[in-house]
Amino acid sequence: MTGMVATVYGRLGKEPRPVETQTGKAMAVASLACDTSHAKNPDSTTWVGLVAFGRNAELLLACDVGHTISATGRVQATRWTHEG
Repeated sequence: MTGMVATVYGRLGKEPRPVETQTGKAMAVASLACDTSHAKNPDSTTWVGLVAFGRNAELLLACDVGHTISATGRVQATRWTHEG
């Protein structure tokens, strides 16, 4: 793998869902709630979006909301801020 790689550990926030790519390949997407709490922010959670292909997609789709999982892969960083 090239670029930034990360390993994350947390609980699934929603049911993983199957998606088909434009070329017809199967994949799965899910959101993972990772505990990033520390002394200054004891209730901090970072949400990480997961995209899996092939056998990894099959394994992800077999998981349910609340399951604890870990994932390792390439990172694509985006930031979302709720204002309001």
